[in-house]
Amino acid sequence: MTEKLESLLFFFLRPLLMCNRSGNRSAPKISAESMSNDEIEEAYHSQPVRLDADLVPHEVFKGYVTLVASDTVTKILTTRSDYELASMEFVRLSTSIPVPKGIRYLSIKDSGYLFVQQYIPGKRLSLLWPTMSWWQRFRVSLTLRYYIHQLRTLSYRVGAPSFPGPISMKSQEPQICSGRLFCESGGGGPFKSYYEMSRWYQNRLIVLQRFGQANAGVAQFDDTEPLVFTHFDLHLANVILGDDGQLWLIDWAEAGWYPRWFESASMRKFAEMAEQPWLSWVSFICGPCEKPGQYPFIRAIGYSLDVLPPDIMNLIDNDIVGSNVSGKDV
Repeated sequence: MTEKLESLLFFFLRPLLMCNRSGNRSAPKISAESMSNDEIEEAYHSQPVRLDADLVPHEVFKGYVTLVASDTVTKILTTRSDYELASMEFVRLSTSIPVPKGIRYLSIKDSGYLFVQQYIPGKRLSLLWPTMSWWQRFRVSLTLRYYIHQLRTLSYRVGAPSFPGPISMKSQEPQICSGRLFCESGGGGPFKSYYEMSRWYQNRLIVLQRFGQANAGVAQFDDTEPLVFTHFDLHLANVILGDDGQLWLIDWAEAGWYPRWFESASMRKFAEMAEQPWLSWVSFICGPCEKPGQYPFIRAIGYSLDVLPPDIMNLIDNDIVGSNVSGKDV
């Protein structure tokens, strides 16, 4: 289905969508905007309970998200980057997708950084999905499909990106990419072009093939689809059904410009790993990702992403090895 036809379809299906026409573009001023950094840090330390405590192993960590005011939460980070704030504000102000308002980052003693943002009252979809009827699940999935459609058409309004990866408020240069389709330790890149990222993936396949860890018949990395803006961490715990009746998308830390099929592949990989019950809806929400060179490619290089560092030996420029093992479909 073309983007124009899909836009027309959503126009007629508007009454079924679980969002208003303006999303959160006109977000109200929240408490944190008038609080000092010291006041926010004091409120953070005074709250013993984390909102996401049920999502992490209690013996390892208490959680990441803390309510510091009636309308404000903080998310603890070990390193500081402005990727998440940049992505949240970009999407919030450019689409009708309900996204929390991002405020600022602040450093805290011996603990890293806090990302301050708007609190959304509601329930995570991970708690609601098991008891939803088919019709309720359809409305949720249709709304999420609408959100993905909006993300994928952002390039029509702001222009196609020059390179893949996250966006930054401070730099126009390529940034390190992270997410479950990159290396578990260290991510990947920065990549100066789509072509460079494609070669990074293809080289990982060639290295595995050289050492007998991947089949010689694996199709090359699919770089034929355009770069589109991608949430890249879409799963049941990152969707909130707000008390206002809207579906809110949270946790934009891994968002950026990636091949169109990355959203579906990332969503499918997590749903399979976590045995999430909405696996059968992934293709409807994000489209397919099972073509040669797409999710099958990611499966084939899984060992490389899970175990090896981002920078490994370069075999893709070796003509002898390349001519033997890097053909498209065998």
